Amino acid sequence: MVVREAWRPEVGRYLEVSRAVRAGELLFQEEPLFLSSRVESVALVEELFDDLQEEAWSLPLATQVFLCVLKELLDSGGQGSEAGSVAAGCACEASACEACPKLEKLAYLKGHVGKWHSSAMMLYQGLKAQVAERVSSERFEELYATCATNAHEADGGDGAALFLKGSMAEHSCRPTAFKQIRAGSGSVPQGETRLVVHALRDLDVGEAISISYIPEYYPTWLRQSMLQHGFNFQCGCERCLSGGAELCCCFVCPECEGPCCPPGAVYEEGAYELLRCEDCGLELHDTELLGALKRAERCEEFATTMSGKLHPYHFKIFHMYLKHLDQVPAGTALQILPQLQEAFHRLRPVEKGHPLHAQLAQCAAECWEKVEDEEQEAGPAWLRAAELYDLCAGPASADAAQCRRAAQRATASGQNDATWRGHTGSGMDEVGRRDAESARR
Repeated sequence: MVVREAWRPEVGRYLEVSRAVRAGELLFQEEPLFLSSRVESVALVEELFDDLQEEAWSLPLATQVFLCVLKELLDSGGQGSEAGSVAAGCACEASACEACPKLEKLAYLKGHVGKWHSSAMMLYQGLKAQVAERVSSERFEELYATCATNAHEADGGDGAALFLKGSMAEHSCRPTAFKQIRAGSGSVPQGETRLVVHALRDLDVGEAISISYIPEYYPTWLRQSMLQHGFNFQCGCERCLSGGAELCCCFVCPECEGPCCPPGAVYEEGAYELLRCEDCGLELHDTELLGALKRAERCEEFATTMSGKLHPYHFKIFHMYLKHLDQVPAGTALQILPQLQEAFHRLRPVEKGHPLHAQLAQCAAECWEKVEDEEQEAGPAWLRAAELYDLCAGPASADAAQCRRAAQRATASGQNDATWRGHTGSGMDEVGRRDAESARR
């Protein structure tokens, strides 16, 4: 076994490596304890509830997987109000736990009951009377809190899953590992879903396995807020406490137009009085200018007040572009992608390996296939994506293999296109030419 359970007072159970591992090495795979789908959730709402304030098709992911857990408890005959299996920490009847090992395993996971009280009680009040008679409000609330605290997105965002081992991986804003939830791809058979966790860097025996519960490209104050509101804890990871430059909080340098950032960590929105340019070293102290930049940063929507103030590396610009990459023309995406890659490289150097670098490279390869590609950029772009998947998930990864197959197809297709153009002349239209030339520049 590559991983083992460990315990320390401040976090409880967590995972660590039992031997030295290399970056990209597979740490573990795990099948879900519970897996929900949106279609299944809608059916469960009709079966279990008389009145639900939320639309069944728009339930939060945690609620979706909770309905699967509740259904399992009811089918196992558990009475949530009666004494349970103390050794397992389970509040349902011991007979119910024995009838359903998944519920017994679920008892190892903990939730923040106080944080989720209102949401749980709102659901409980909508239960059908015959269902409410079979599960106590206390047990209902406990299960809901466990699901809300430990649920993972699955099925491309259309479902949710609960994992036992995966939920023991602690959080870090500078994680030692990364997770993927794969369904019927790579080493995961068709029709199955698994959590797959790889090392992001070399790890020594006894080092903790940590993943990031949130996207990494956010400034300290916003990461802290997201973790407090979403997971009910104050992050004390190395990145949050190191006080390093706030690389995700970038403004345009008035001298060279390079990225200007607070030189130290920022723990409250706008709580900085100095910016330093990464390119020319200029230090900005001017109160009026800083005020204008802070106002631009506080804008909730992209507007003219941001123009010329927020650098393309700013986290708001970064996530806006990342979110809408699939909604812009391929030529436009090819102009945006290098900017995203450069921004993230400052936080996570590309040579160290990270799945986001590989995903952005794959997106670039897909875009090159959609524009007129006289220089045959698609083949090399696919190979670059394969190399980056090698770095973060090893040379045997399914993603790397998929990219290499795509590179072979693109190269063969490019050779055929070149032969055709040699006989007929270029078929590139003006729009395609502009897109491809802009991307190369």
